[in-house]
Amino acid sequence: MNKTSEFLSTIFKVFLLLGLLFACNSKEEIIIDTFPPSENPEFLRGKWVEKESEEIIAFAGSNHIIEFTEDEFLLTFRYWTDAISPEDDCQNSYTAYFKGVASVEADSITLQGIATNESFEVTPAECDRYATFDETFKYEVVNDETLLLNPNQQVYLQILLEKEN
Repeated sequence: MNKTSEFLSTIFKVFLLLGLLFACNSKEEIIIDTFPPSENPEFLRGKWVEKESEEIIAFAGSNHIIEFTEDEFLLTFRYWTDAISPEDDCQNSYTAYFKGVASVEADSITLQGIATNESFEVTPAECDRYATFDETFKYEVVNDETLLLNPNQQVYLQILLEKEN
């Protein structure tokens, strides 16, 4: 092999090695980077807490606390049920935390996020059912402090959120 070939071979190996090094991201970075950047509308920014109707009798349900920042959401999702299933790894009561992006259309909000710990640091989900959160809700702004998700659904499927100050 002549010197030119050896030089080109060495250059190729160096670039290949550099390419491999820069291509290796942690799983956390890969997942978060797959979400498109967005900016949440001003009316949505802040902390929203679900208020349940006391008139509804339920044997299972969920509660939502959603905080919208300028470009992401943080969700505390509490699931509960009175039914117990031995095969269910999530037990009869479970709290999951998610972090991700929200896309707002004329009448819908899509939340796409990944599991986090309670400090909203990305971590593997403790329960397979709650590894990701990907939901689209129709919404209605009731007033500056009240947001209704799923307004056209039956009342027990609606999510009434009130803004905390």
